[in-house]
Amino acid sequence: MNIPNIPDNFHKFLVLIGGLIIVFCYYTDNVNVKSYNNKVELYNDSSDSITILLLKENLQLLEIESKAKLLAEKEGSESQFLMNNDSIFIFTRIVKKNGIPTKITDSLETLIKIYDKNKSEARINNERLKLIGKKLTRISKNLNNERKSIKVLIIVGGIFLTIGFYSWNNQQKIKDGLLKWELITKGEIYSHCQSCGKNFSAIRLYGKNIDGDANYAFCSECYINGHFKYEKNDEYFVEIKNKALSSTKNKLKRNSIKRRFDNLIRWKKNDF
Repeated sequence: MNIPNIPDNFHKFLVLIGGLIIVFCYYTDNVNVKSYNNKVELYNDSSDSITILLLKENLQLLEIESKAKLLAEKEGSESQFLMNNDSIFIFTRIVKKNGIPTKITDSLETLIKIYDKNKSEARINNERLKLIGKKLTRISKNLNNERKSIKVLIIVGGIFLTIGFYSWNNQQKIKDGLLKWELITKGEIYSHCQSCGKNFSAIRLYGKNIDGDANYAFCSECYINGHFKYEKNDEYFVEIKNKALSSTKNKLKRNSIKRRFDNLIRWKKNDF
């Protein structure tokens, strides 16, 4: 059984944990918000239902008033409804004709019963709506507290993710540096271009072979997709060598440049 190298895999563990925390937090927050929105939608539907019931009440009240007025005119009686101190209509169940009480018509009685029923239903639904509103207020407070906690967890997850990626990237750079040094010591990679003699850097990159892989011997200005930009001839070699020598008057540096150019593999070997 192979036991993984903990220091080597710790940064990957941090990246995994950080990613899972962030995904979990966003998923949980989405579920909570969706649940709350559904409850708000239910509350709004209930509120709309009560509004419709109130509109029905008003229409029924107008219809009752109209019929009661017609009945009063027909029977030569008094008004069909009174109003108490709470501004609530109290319907009289009788009309008076010549001072003698007379029962109201069945159609008017039916309208009054329907009105009373709808009014009671609206009152019950209104109380239910108040309870739902109080519950929504509590849910909203809990949701806000949960979202604050989720934000903290997302920050923690982001820290884990950042540390993990940073460590991973640094470790990879160290590995690449060690590999590069190993190749240099074996002579498979060079610190400077083996055609023009200039040092490799972030600006002077490695050239590319035909298959697209990096060529660690020649720079991207001399070697492009498996081919040299300039033909191999003595005139070109002398030109780039003299150009390099003219950059300094220091004798030691000039001797170093001469040795470098005398050992460039493109000009030293017949393979290129």
